[in-house]
Amino acid sequence: MGCQTEVEIGANLIFTVASHNQGTGALADADSVPAYRIYEDETGTAILTGNMAKLDDAGTLGFYSEQIAATAGNGFETNKSYSIYVTIVVAGVTYAVTYGLRAMTIADEVWNAILTGATYNIQTSSGRRMRSIQDFGIYDMGSVWVDEDNGTSSGVIEGEDATVTNRADDFDNAQTIAASIFLDAIHIQNGNTITLAATLNGFNLWSGGPPGCRGWSLALGAQDVGLSCFVGATVNGIGTGTTSRFRDCDIEAVTLSPSSFFGCLFHSTLTMGSAGAYHLINCRSGVAGAAAPVIDMGGAVGATTLELRDWRGGITLNNLASGDVVTLDGIFGTITLNGADASVEIRGIWKEVVNNLTGTPTVTKSGVEGTDVSGIKAKTDLLPEEIAKNVALLNFPVVMVLTTDHITPATGKTVTAERYLDGATTGTAVGGSMTEAEFGLYHFDSAQADTNGDIGTWRFSATDCDDYFWSFRTVS
Repeated sequence: MGCQTEVEIGANLIFTVASHNQGTGALADADSVPAYRIYEDETGTAILTGNMAKLDDAGTLGFYSEQIAATAGNGFETNKSYSIYVTIVVAGVTYAVTYGLRAMTIADEVWNAILTGATYNIQTSSGRRMRSIQDFGIYDMGSVWVDEDNGTSSGVIEGEDATVTNRADDFDNAQTIAASIFLDAIHIQNGNTITLAATLNGFNLWSGGPPGCRGWSLALGAQDVGLSCFVGATVNGIGTGTTSRFRDCDIEAVTLSPSSFFGCLFHSTLTMGSAGAYHLINCRSGVAGAAAPVIDMGGAVGATTLELRDWRGGITLNNLASGDVVTLDGIFGTITLNGADASVEIRGIWKEVVNNLTGTPTVTKSGVEGTDVSGIKAKTDLLPEEIAKNVALLNFPVVMVLTTDHITPATGKTVTAERYLDGATTGTAVGGSMTEAEFGLYHFDSAQADTNGDIGTWRFSATDCDDYFWSFRTVS
């Protein structure tokens, strides 16, 4: 006896029986062909009735079969259950056999399969490929999606919630889904304010748009954010855990364990929460005027290294202590150092350094300070003005040297001069005069005619001396 347990709509349903004597148990032909009735679910009216037929009568004993088309015309429907009731009479004794089966459409079964846990996850199978689409296709850019202001998802069903088209209205739900499907990226809608309520290790939180055009807020909530990366956020609060990273962020008042910052604006105070290495790369002061952001070295947290590379703007360092090593590299406003005994190296250009360190600190400066520039300007202000056109120039210095070694000052020489004005190809003797001073130095007093051109060159020459040339542009 036998019957399949499932039948596809449109295919054939085949069932068989083997009749036997109820008294002896031996196989025996039935008194008449067995009759059958087919019922849908628990409906009391049969959808089909009929008689079975002998199968291979010569080679079998009491073996009967029936083939029925499982079609809608015969009353079969997808996802319905069916019972087959067969009555058999042998030697005047009637007994019954029943079968149960389900009708289905294979395509419906495939598309309605639930992809959860480890189901349909065999390597290279179609089901696994569908899971990949579920997990990463609708999780666009390999991210779960959050919009706490206007999100439409409030659950944690994989493939349904926190997708690009059904964004989570709660960050915690998105984090749960990301962890369950092994995604580390969480996209935050611009304008959202996210307050962390649990540990966040190894995640990347980001928002769309080019650098400088992003805008979401992050309250660290005293949570462990070690190994996580944050992009485009305005950040405040306390965070623990090492090796967190912040990129293109606005840093408000924060306390953090050793972290790295890339292209960030600092608006308030960064307090170091524990000893270690802190890196600020290509960052800026976000404080207007003469004030400056503050980096509080924490004082008692232990030996700490701090690097500011390619910094722009003023900076104040508080609570520097013995064992702290600081490198300041960039273009600075005022650098203020408060604390004691630290080692600080300053490179680049800075307005001034206010060194309030006590004890035995080491402060090394290599670059240009604002006072240096002022000193240079004071000296250049003493240089002669430009040559006035058609105006005599007095006491122009000329140094003559001997041709033998091109170094030795030439004294006691009769120096002659020629002028070449406005592209002249031959020289004209100057109208001015030469007066020897000492050590090969001579003074030339020009005549008006010697400067009566827009562009000119003077050539000075003497016996056994190198010629001396000087070119100039005049102003009216």
